[in-house]
Amino acid sequence: MNQASSIANTPAIPTTKIFIEPDDGIGIITQAIASAQKSISLEIYMLNDRRVISALIDAKNATPALNVRVILDPQPYGVQWQAQTPDQTMAQLQQAGIQAQAGCFHYTHIKMMLIDSELASQGLGSACITSANFTEAALGGYQPAHSWFSNAASHLFHSSSRRPSTNREYGIITNDPTIIQTAQSIFEADWQSSSTTPSIASPILVVSPEMTAFDNSGNPVTSGNARTQITTLLQSAQNSVLIEMEDISDGHLQDTLNALAAKASASNPQQTIQVQIILPNFTSASSIDQTIVQLAQSTTLYMHAKMILVDGQTAFIGSQNLSRDALETNREIGIITNEAHIIAALQKTFAQDWQNATSSQPPANS
Repeated sequence: MNQASSIANTPAIPTTKIFIEPDDGIGIITQAIASAQKSISLEIYMLNDRRVISALIDAKNATPALNVRVILDPQPYGVQWQAQTPDQTMAQLQQAGIQAQAGCFHYTHIKMMLIDSELASQGLGSACITSANFTEAALGGYQPAHSWFSNAASHLFHSSSRRPSTNREYGIITNDPTIIQTAQSIFEADWQSSSTTPSIASPILVVSPEMTAFDNSGNPVTSGNARTQITTLLQSAQNSVLIEMEDISDGHLQDTLNALAAKASASNPQQTIQVQIILPNFTSASSIDQTIVQLAQSTTLYMHAKMILVDGQTAFIGSQNLSRDALETNREIGIITNEAHIIAALQKTFAQDWQNATSSQPPANS
């Protein structure tokens, strides 16, 4: 079986749920934090939503022995427009007895939270892999402080009437032990600032950076697998590719998308593979052939999602944009799935977003 076929026929994850923002809101994150018994390992690009910070502090206060560790990117893009800086967030967490430190990659652009990984073999741990930062814009949009917003943490924040823009985001929560344990090993390596990627035991994880180095014998050694996994998934397409993405600037992947859109469809050789992409704007699509690839701009939500759906059967959800940095220099993580309920939710949401989007120049043969 070739690699494209093996990805397309990936076995289902044992227990998974999908969440879609802004529809599902912040509760899915705060409830996961509150459920922790042993540990919380959070590695994320941006964390400044006061409700999530409050939930972390409340969890630590409720169970002082809870091992809560947080890795943040020290200089995320647009930090000057954020509610607070990573240094301020880390100081608040440290004040509450939570260990927090800066990531060591070009960008620590990952969005991953692991709950009770020690209990993964018992089916009690969980891994959250998402495109969403833990910010107000990502988790349902701005909401006023709720009654459960703790007195212990409320003094850390200033009130604001500002309503941030609201994002489209996707995330998956799974209790698959191999995924949880592999993700935890990545977190541990990053906690040690090793800048390396441990062995990726799960075949459906998509891990950046994918960098090729050489051992003492001159043999190539590749750490991550993101470019390989995403390219293979795209090239497995027979009929359709649906993408929601913030950035598609990688030249090699733009060439791949153009080639797919020019290729005959397996189900109808008289037509080509349908490639539809929703972006926040068309800036990153400079080399996309818009005579054959359908582009649209999201108008109702900011398109921060990182989602690929191939042939209505296999999907990628994660933190990776289709950019060179996302694949080769950043720390990122994503997941490939063919779970029917996830595929159905993605198809429904994409159709709604496409209907609400503003199309670019339509294909010439439409």
